[in-house]
Amino acid sequence: MKVRYQYRIYPTPQQVKGLNQLFGCCRVVYNDALAIVRSVPQGEKWPSNAELQKLVITQAKKTAEREWLADVSAVPLQQSVQDLGAAFKNFFESRSGKRKGSKVGLPRLKLKTANIRKDFLHKTTTQLIHENQVVVLEDLAVKTMLGNRKLARAISEQGWGTARTMCEAKANRVNDREVRIISRWEPTSQICSDCGFRWGKVALSVRSILCVSCGTEHDRDGNAAKNIEKSGLGLTQDSKWTKNGRKTRMSGNPTALSSQPYSEQIGLFA
Repeated sequence: MKVRYQYRIYPTPQQVKGLNQLFGCCRVVYNDALAIVRSVPQGEKWPSNAELQKLVITQAKKTAEREWLADVSAVPLQQSVQDLGAAFKNFFESRSGKRKGSKVGLPRLKLKTANIRKDFLHKTTTQLIHENQVVVLEDLAVKTMLGNRKLARAISEQGWGTARTMCEAKANRVNDREVRIISRWEPTSQICSDCGFRWGKVALSVRSILCVSCGTEHDRDGNAAKNIEKSGLGLTQDSKWTKNGRKTRMSGNPTALSSQPYSEQIGLFA
């Protein structure tokens, strides 16, 4: 399994000064290029990226007002002009209908949301692996679940597959940690976690279940989480739990089970 790492750098005071100088130059070049574009009379052709780079970088360095642009690399300055061109392209495409339903600035919002979700998944999976010797997950049929139009968007945004991958990868890097994946065919939502009575399939809209056998009232997700734990730890005795002879799959670094197993069902961005 390939592992990807993310790093946060802590520049020295001298590096901070250099970075601020570079960012400031990029901002000036971007604003200068924007001013030139805005000054073009209506109906006339705007200068290309190459022409703008020549005006706001190459020629600007020769003037007393912008000679300090030569103190930084030209590559990020050129990228600033390209970013301006991309911004205008996206703006006019959204205005002409080529990008139906999209608005300027939406990609940045999506990126921010994706980063927030990824950060949440990293923190949650790290906590799960460090606080529990064994983590049991259910092998969900996500593609099939996406067929439900009412839930497709919410399901696709949960990041269940990513969470599973993170858990397995982190368990492999920590001693005495294990991730077990139980079969999707095990009826974890159809059985009372207290007495084992099987009540069968229940509509997804039903969130609380009263067992007619032992009288225990269950939260649907909480009951399923307990059954997932029991199945993953091999604590079930009912042969009807698993169909087609499918077995629980294990990954990570196996260890003896804790005397106090812990179960929790996580709703990611529920």
